[in-house]
Parts: sequence; C-alpha cells; structure tokens
Amino acid sequence: MDRHWLVAGIIGVLIWAFDLRATMTDPALQSFFSAHQITAYKKISVGDSCDFVYKLVGKKNLFILKILNLRRPLQKRKAVVHMTAWAGREGLGPELVWHDKTYHYMVMAFSKGRCLRADDLKNPLLFEKVVASMRKAHTASLSHLEGVFPYPLKVRALRRGKEVMSYALQNFRQIFRRLKSRFFKDSGDVNYNTVSHADIKVGNILLEEAARPIFIDWGEVTVSSPYDDLGSFAHHFELDTYQEKRLLNLYFGRGPCAEEINHLRAHRRFAALNEVFWKIRVFCEKSNQNIIEMNKSMDFLQGFL
Repeated sequence: MDRHWLVAGIIGVLIWAFDLRATMTDPALQSFFSAHQITAYKKISVGDSCDFVYKLVGKKNLFILKILNLRRPLQKRKAVVHMTAWAGREGLGPELVWHDKTYHYMVMAFSKGRCLRADDLKNPLLFEKVVASMRKAHTASLSHLEGVFPYPLKVRALRRGKEVMSYALQNFRQIFRRLKSRFFKDSGDVNYNTVSHADIKVGNILLEEAARPIFIDWGEVTVSSPYDDLGSFAHHFELDTYQEKRLLNLYFGRGPCAEEINHLRAHRRFAALNEVFWKIRVFCEKSNQNIIEMNKSMDFLQGFL
C-alpha cells in the first residue's frame, strides 16, 4: 500500500476514535446512558448515511442511537427527530425514546425486524400493507418540517450528476448533457406539498413481527411529491409492469390513468439516475477506484440513451 495513504488512514482512524470518545462522554448522552443502564455500544454500518448509528446494550433493553451530523441545519435535524417521533407514534417506525435539546442525538427502541426484500412483495397482502404504510406516512403534517424547503428527487439527481461532472470523467459530460436534455427538461412534475421519506430503498423498510412494515432512517425527510417515494420504491424493489400498476392502484384506491403511470416511471428513472450518480461519486472519491464497477455504471447510463 502507498505509504501516503497508509499514514492518512492511520490518522483518520485516530481522529475518528478521538471524536467517538468525545461524543460518548457528552453530558446529555451520558445522562441517558446512566438512566437506562447502558453497558455497551457497537457501531452499525448504515451505507451512504452521513450520520453515525450505534446499537446500545442496556441491562433491560436494546436501543439504537443516531448521531445527526451537525453540518445539517438545525431545522433539518429537528425535522428528522420530529418525523421519527411521529412515525413511532403512528406505528410506522421504531419508537423515539429520547433526543437532546440540540437535536444532535436521538435514541430509538431497537427493532428485531429484518429488511424487506423484493421477493416479499410477491405476497399480495404484504404488498398492500407496505403501500398503505407509505400512503399513511405521506399524510403527516408539514408542520413537522417547519423551515425545510422542498428538495424533490429530480433536483437531487440533477445535483448529484453535476457533482460527478467536477471529476471530469471521460465521456461523462457528453452523457450527462444528453440525459438532462431527455429526462430533466420536462418530467411532468406534480405539486411538491407532501412529506416525503426521500430515502425509500432496501434496508430502510423493515418487517417486524406479524409482518408489520416500518420505515427507518428519516435522515433525508423533505417536502416533495409522493411520486418521489413511489418511484424510489419501484426502482429499488425492482417492480415489474404489473406491480407498478398495482402500486398505484393500492395508493390511489383506483386504477391509475396513463398520466399517473408516466409520473411513476419518470420518478423511477430519477431514482435510478440518483443512485448511479452516487455510486460514481463514491468510486471517484476512493483512492483505489474500482474501474470495472465504474465502467458498469457508465454502461448503465449509456443504456438510457
């Protein structure tokens, strides 16, 4: 391994360990630890999240601690905590047990559920439960997101594409311009007036006992269109044409019209592009770029054209 990267890696680990020690000795957090007799904690891998997540072991209960990144505006951290609390009260997520006054830390009850898989949706009753839960989540009051401006999936995907542009990848600029012309110019947008989870994917929907679906990780919650969540769900769970129509049928309580199907498929494309732009960005940021995976991602984008 290059000596420079080895030294940088060691320094990074030391900084992380120092920050972790400082975090876990925070007075507010220590007070919670003491009250609930926390005896151990373990970091949990959470994929692309910019927050830290830990499993807390108490003498009587297990908890999940989420440390919200302070680079997020206070209004956004409040929205994350308030929507997590709302989802817990409504049976759509784990119960929120505690949060500090600065909205930096929040603790939830530990869920023993497993991640929802695409194959699970072959069960029509479970499919119906998931869609009903998603529809209920969209009824949450916008007051929970006070001060949070709309951030639709289309805009997020476009922003990520522009971020990748800064890496000056061969052929990417040309591909991105063609994608913008074809998909981002006019997508038939709908009103952005709904609470959106904004990160519906495999890993963020759990099945608890009695096959009850719950949503976790409200870290990206925003004001947007319901089609953002519906399109992300269709993409990440690889719904076929029949399942797409069933999704809309269950969500609206009637058969979808052609315009609604087009809305769903447009947002499904945004979810796919958002994901692949993120993958390319991560590959670029790594010192040991995986060229094979990079080329697969570029081939994926070519397939849109």
